[in-house]
Amino acid sequence: MKKGILIVLALVLLFSVSAFAAKKMVEVDDGTPDVTYDNCISTNVWPWIIGFYNVGYERMIGSSFSVRPRVCYVAWSTLGVNFFTLGADIFWHPQGKGIEGFYIGPRYDAWVATGNGGTGIMNLVGLMGGYNVVLSGGFTIDIGLGVQRNISNSVSSSTTTLDLSTFTATLPSFDLAIGWAF
Repeated sequence: MKKGILIVLALVLLFSVSAFAAKKMVEVDDGTPDVTYDNCISTNVWPWIIGFYNVGYERMIGSSFSVRPRVCYVAWSTLGVNFFTLGADIFWHPQGKGIEGFYIGPRYDAWVATGNGGTGIMNLVGLMGGYNVVLSGGFTIDIGLGVQRNISNSVSSSTTTLDLSTFTATLPSFDLAIGWAF
């Protein structure tokens, strides 16, 4: 059921972004126009290896800022646990070339786990920086590094509620994403 909902949400996101699609033509020094992309749908490749299915949509706001909501889902049947993640990034692109080039900005993730008679949530905030290459035709390769800090968690079960808000951890963030800019 949850896989079906995730697939439907991804398809709605994919088909709805066409209404916002925009390309900017920028004149460069030699007189030829250069395409600047304002939208990008991508997936972080390395989590797929362990079964974390994820997708993100990045939208430029002006020429130097972008917002990227992300979703992720994994079901580990051997542990009897399902994870669902909602996240968002706000990036500053100092080169002002749209999606392409260097970026840096804050990141937020909410990891929700269900299974084995309980649910839990972990809230992480952090900082991310990286570089996005846009090849001809809009194919993108993004490499990003960052750090996130666990700011609060809680776990609830049918018998008790355990507050782990005093437990904090600092975790590395690594993105190796491929996608399509338009």
